[in-house]
Amino acid sequence: MDLNKIETEFVKKCKLLALNPEYHLELIKNEHFLELLVISLASTELNIVRTAMETLHLLLKNRSNHSVISSTYGILEAVNLASERLMDSRMSHLAKDIITVLTGPAYGTRSRKKKQLMLEEQEKSHNLVTKQIILHIIGLTSDNQTEIQKLLIQKRGIVSIHINLDEQLCTLRVLKNISPRDIGKLIHTKFKLETELVVRSDLQDKLFLSLNDEEDLPPYLPEHDSPVHNKAVSMLGQFKTNASGVFQWFQKSFYW
Repeated sequence: MDLNKIETEFVKKCKLLALNPEYHLELIKNEHFLELLVISLASTELNIVRTAMETLHLLLKNRSNHSVISSTYGILEAVNLASERLMDSRMSHLAKDIITVLTGPAYGTRSRKKKQLMLEEQEKSHNLVTKQIILHIIGLTSDNQTEIQKLLIQKRGIVSIHINLDEQLCTLRVLKNISPRDIGKLIHTKFKLETELVVRSDLQDKLFLSLNDEEDLPPYLPEHDSPVHNKAVSMLGQFKTNASGVFQWFQKSFYW
């Protein structure tokens, strides 16, 4: 089954559950649900985006959900990007309602520039400046790829994951307080696999640095200064490349 089919099934089931407020707590308390819903808002399939938007709107009708949803990383950016792609008036109305609930009534009347400034201010206040880390996971295979993804997506502070299986590389977008050693230790503890930090030399050659060395690791640019930064959709798009296993895992672990 391809990712779009898995994702379609996911958002349809979520919308069905969101129609009944009694199920909201079960959905919201799952630490991956809102992350996957944000990813669905950035889907290439507009039908998936519409259903994800409708699901989010249903959840926000329940005031007890507001705090958890508003603190979800990337939620405002994803709604804004989705509303720009969904041109029909109904979706625009839903997006406006969602943004108003999450940020306050004045938000919906401000200019695009002011909206962006507000998003940036919110990121700063939530300490959500991110950086990119590339790790070489020695022993990464198709057999353990999904389990490693499950482990990493559960760690707070990891925003997106992209795995290159052929080169055994894992590219992560993380909050600035997460270090390569944190992730390397997590992988080693669970899977007994060694990891190396991948950096570029002045000549743009790949260098592999041991995470066991006591020397300081090189500094990282925050996401807004990084050449790979391309709004929230880029961040979400990287993770979607390998999201199939996580969507399937969520569906198996949640009582439908």
